[in-house]
Amino acid sequence: MRLDAQERVWLVASHLPPGAHVQVNEHDAGRADDDGDWAMDVTAWLQVRNRLRIILPKTTDTAVGEYGDESRPPRPGTSQESDVSRAAGFLVALYIYGAKPDSSSL
Repeated sequence: MRLDAQERVWLVASHLPPGAHVQVNEHDAGRADDDGDWAMDVTAWLQVRNRLRIILPKTTDTAVGEYGDESRPPRPGTSQESDVSRAAGFLVALYIYGAKPDSSSL
């Protein structure tokens, strides 16, 4: 997929445990706010292959079991990391916008 010069790629997450730490391709992308929401323009960090990592706070009781990093993209529905997000009840979505999305469009 090619982006036009004015297009931006936004990652948006909701229902994260407050304080969850987000990384995109090893770049620090901040932490979820007290409501569990997080959004960031990640256009500058995109590569041919991309990695999203959400590090849950140690006090979070929603992540159970052992989960490892995968060095290759998983098949849909089989990723251990996907299982973590599904079990934890949070949602991460990818949006491509010409400008920053407003909260009413999410």
